[in-house]
Amino acid sequence: MSRSTTAEPLPVTTHPPGTVARRRRRTAGVLLAVGGLALAASQVVQPRGGDEVFAVSLAGSRERWVAWGVLVMVSALLQLPAVVLLRASVTTGRGARLTGAGGALTALSLVALFGFGLTHADLATLVGPAPVRPDVLAAFQRLDESVSLGVTTVLALAGFHLGWPLLLAGLARARRFPPALAVVGAASVFLSLFGAVLGAGGEVALFLLAGLCLAACGVVLVRDPAAGGQPAGRP
Repeated sequence: MSRSTTAEPLPVTTHPPGTVARRRRRTAGVLLAVGGLALAASQVVQPRGGDEVFAVSLAGSRERWVAWGVLVMVSALLQLPAVVLLRASVTTGRGARLTGAGGALTALSLVALFGFGLTHADLATLVGPAPVRPDVLAAFQRLDESVSLGVTTVLALAGFHLGWPLLLAGLARARRFPPALAVVGAASVFLSLFGAVLGAGGEVALFLLAGLCLAACGVVLVRDPAAGGQPAGRP
C-alpha cells in the first residue's frame, strides 16, 4: 500500500522590520562617511587661483582640477544613496516634513554637484596648456554667461548648504540622530557657504570642517544605527 506524501514548504527567512531599518542606516552611514571624506579631500586638492580668469586657472593646474572634479563626483555619488536611505527612514510622524524637504533638496543638489564636478574635470582636460589661446578665452567667457551653468551652480551650492541642515534637523526631531551632532553638522555645512568671505584659507577650513562633520555623522550611524532617542534594540 503506497503512502501519499505532501512536500513540506521550505522555510521562509524573514527579517524583522527593525533589522532592515538598522541595516539601511548602517549602509547610509558607510556611504556618508566615505562621501564626507571625499568632499574634504576635494577641498585640499582644489587650486586657489586668486583673481585670475577660470580658463587660466584650469590651464595652470589641470591635474589638480581634474582630481577635484573626480573627488566631487565621487562624493556626490556616495552621498546621494545615503540621503535617499535616510529620507526613507522617516516617512511619518515627528520630523517627517523636515526630513522630506531636506532629503529632496539635498538629493537634487547632489545631482547638480555631480554635473558640476564632471564639467570642471572635462574643461580641465580640454583647455590645453598655458598660455591659453584667445579663442579658448572667448569660449570660456561665453560659458560664464551661460544661464544653464548658473542655474546648476546655484542649485548645487544652495541646495547642498540648505538641504543637509534641513535633513539633519528632521532626523534629529524624529529621534534618528543625536541632536548635538545634528546641530554641529548642520552649522558646519551651512556656514561653509560663506567661506569665500574669509579668503582662500577660511574657505578651505570651513569646507574641510563640513566634509569631516558629514563623515562623523556617517560614523555615528554605522556604530549606532538607531542613533538618537531610541534604544539600539528597537526599530
